[in-house]
Amino acid sequence: MAELLLNGSERRGRVAAARHLQLAIAELRDMRMQPYLERALSVQVQMQSSAPSDGLSPREREVTALLARGMSNRAIAESLVISEGTAEVHVKRILNKLGFRSRSQVAAWAVEHRSANTDIDAN
Repeated sequence: MAELLLNGSERRGRVAAARHLQLAIAELRDMRMQPYLERALSVQVQMQSSAPSDGLSPREREVTALLARGMSNRAIAESLVISEGTAEVHVKRILNKLGFRSRSQVAAWAVEHRSANTDIDAN
């Protein structure tokens, strides 16, 4: 299933693929199914090496990490020492670049990418 989702170009498909793959790898290890485990690990390496760029700027990555913590535009602005309007613009650009409609979708995406060892971090 992860291979099918991986072949899709949509970000949500890649996130779903990563989630399925993590579960499969754990189960295949437990069941000692070596040939299938090796294939799953190979797909995981392929996913990590071919992960598309999310197109976020460094500042947008900072804002994304703060969104993942549930911060409001006002709190983001205070944290980054920018105006609330600038924080709002960053959030709108992030939503547009990632193809999401809500802050909660961005937060979920950030958490998924952080657990998949990308450089979104929650400092």
